[in-house]
Amino acid sequence: MLLPSLSHFLYTLIVLIPLPHTSTILSRIFARTFALSVLVTAVCVLISVPEAYVLSQLSARWRTVSILVVLGPSLVSVVVRTLGYAIPMGREGVINKALLAVGLFGQPIQLMY
Repeated sequence: MLLPSLSHFLYTLIVLIPLPHTSTILSRIFARTFALSVLVTAVCVLISVPEAYVLSQLSARWRTVSILVVLGPSLVSVVVRTLGYAIPMGREGVINKALLAVGLFGQPIQLMY
């Protein structure tokens, strides 16, 4: 329930920032974007500083486990993206088959290491 209320608070704060009506639309967009970036940075600092303190107090074993739990979702994204490139760019992938069908190459080429 915290995230919807925080999101609503941030939206209300950003939309209600008073800007002079004489400013151009680009300057208004810039001001709101800058304000949002400051708020997001503040929220990230408020979340990350206590987490960093807790991690610094843990033993080496539990610190490693905690860091893997925090970074795991990001690493999964990288693996899935890499596999997404590996399938079409493999020796039997769609790109090599298209190059062979067009006649640019006589045999499959290595597109990835």
